[in-house]
Amino acid sequence: MRVAVGLLVLVGLGLAAAVLVMAPGLETPAVQAQVSSDAVADGRLLYIQNCSSCHGAMGEGSSVAPSLANSGPAGLDFYMRTGRMPLARLGTTGVGQTPVLSPEEIAAIIEYASAFSQGPAIPTVSTSTDLSHGWNLYVNNCAACHGVAGGGGSVGAGIAAPPLTGRDPQTIAEAMIVGPGPMPEFAFSQDDQDAIVAYVESLNTPAAPGAFPLSDGPVVEGAVAAVLGVAALVAISRWVARRDKLPEPSEEQDPHGESLNG
Repeated sequence: MRVAVGLLVLVGLGLAAAVLVMAPGLETPAVQAQVSSDAVADGRLLYIQNCSSCHGAMGEGSSVAPSLANSGPAGLDFYMRTGRMPLARLGTTGVGQTPVLSPEEIAAIIEYASAFSQGPAIPTVSTSTDLSHGWNLYVNNCAACHGVAGGGGSVGAGIAAPPLTGRDPQTIAEAMIVGPGPMPEFAFSQDDQDAIVAYVESLNTPAAPGAFPLSDGPVVEGAVAAVLGVAALVAISRWVARRDKLPEPSEEQDPHGESLNG
């Protein structure tokens, strides 16, 4: 009898363990470890295919690419998500474009590279309504290169700061932390970072008091003004020429219809 009861208890425990393993959302630590291991394995393969030939097998860098030791998740995410990395061809400069890797692939590479790339985490941007504070920080830290209206500009030595309009909040925040290219790294507090991001986003819909905005720049507005101006000048010229061609009266008459020419 005792043996039968013991067998029933063991069977019950086995069934309970099976339910815990197979039930969704109730993975055991062993299953979670396996998922994490798979993500690292996928990231390792993607890293070898897209990054290691330049940055080294463990992110140590090489003669053609810098070390990734201090990039961290924020740096890795910024360069891959903005399409600056991986490079299309060795020797070219990374520029913002459609990303080559998917969000899942980028996340897998970051998961794998976290073993040898220590640095700032991917920032979390919160909504801020303090545009006045954001404007003050932007003018004192960003406007000299990116322009007062965020349209970009020349920095010098053949370097140009890109426009900031149309950028998503995470990209703006990561750029401040990472400092891509000649841009310095900024250690803003969370509140300051959120205020700057909010102000830069407000530049996407600039106010136009007393005017009708035709485009995002002066080219279209200048062309429209030139066309309207030329059309007005042509109309005035034709009106003046028409007046000059009007026939002169043969003789002058007084109001009573009598000739005044004798």
